[in-house]
Amino acid sequence: SGTIPLPKGQNVHMAPGFWFAGCQTVGFAGRKPLAKALQDRICVVEFQDLTADELKYIALNRTQHTDVDDDLIAAFSKLQVELRNNQKLKNDPTVTVREVCRWAKRMESHGSDRIHALEAATHILCDRSADPQEVLAVSKDIFEIDEEYNTVEAIVDVGNLSDPPSIAYDEDEKSFTISSNGFICQVPTLLKRAEFESIVHSSECLTSPQFLLDFYRICQCYVHEEPVLLVGETSRKSLLVDMLAKLAGRPVEPYYLGADTSSEELIGRVLPTTLQSSCTYISKLVWRCVDLLKLQRIGTEAINNLESIADVVES
Repeated sequence: SGTIPLPKGQNVHMAPGFWFAGCQTVGFAGRKPLAKALQDRICVVEFQDLTADELKYIALNRTQHTDVDDDLIAAFSKLQVELRNNQKLKNDPTVTVREVCRWAKRMESHGSDRIHALEAATHILCDRSADPQEVLAVSKDIFEIDEEYNTVEAIVDVGNLSDPPSIAYDEDEKSFTISSNGFICQVPTLLKRAEFESIVHSSECLTSPQFLLDFYRICQCYVHEEPVLLVGETSRKSLLVDMLAKLAGRPVEPYYLGADTSSEELIGRVLPTTLQSSCTYISKLVWRCVDLLKLQRIGTEAINNLESIADVVES
């Protein structure tokens, strides 16, 4: 009918030339199906999943400023399709182009290294999955890694570590490095060597191989500026974040979430606005400042007049 009834009884009429187009990705957590009443009033166009070639094309455009080998990007795009079609992983979160970009960023200094390609993919994808070993097996097949090669297995199982992870201060780079089975993560720090080593020597948790392995994983997220969510039973999640803040010399602000917490409380929000409303607001602000200056001038003149009267009385 070209109108939308509002709760208070008013009708909003469609503007000339208005056209509605909506997009929705089904299958994501929290997504609800469109109401049947809405579907009956619009033309619904169904889309199939992107193919490996389409994913590769998108990934190449999104990562064109990196030095990642094109064949590896094609392999990761193929991995997306394989994971999507794997029946054992059908309940896992969808792997999107965002994961490709995160993976490519982690690969910036490794170019065409397939071992690091597998390591980066495993870090990003395994913890999202209900069956990380299946993700690892599929990933090894896509990146053509020898079945007997077990370095990357240590990412999902501390029992596969050939040597305990280690942590050390790097004076030249003003950073600290944490290494795990040949993979190294370098984290900038504001601490001096003495301050850093004092924390390391007094923290018993840093002697635990499992803690160091988990620490390596969140450090990878930190240095690549990836927001991270630590999920699981009561264990060492908060301690890992606190330790990263201490060793990086950065402050950390705990914020406890509740049922009423909204995303705006964490990241802020921008209210809907238009250029006209913004100009109106700025205009009002300017005139308000002018009024305040006038009041200040009147007040100053009144004080000067009172001082003049006082001088006359004294004389």
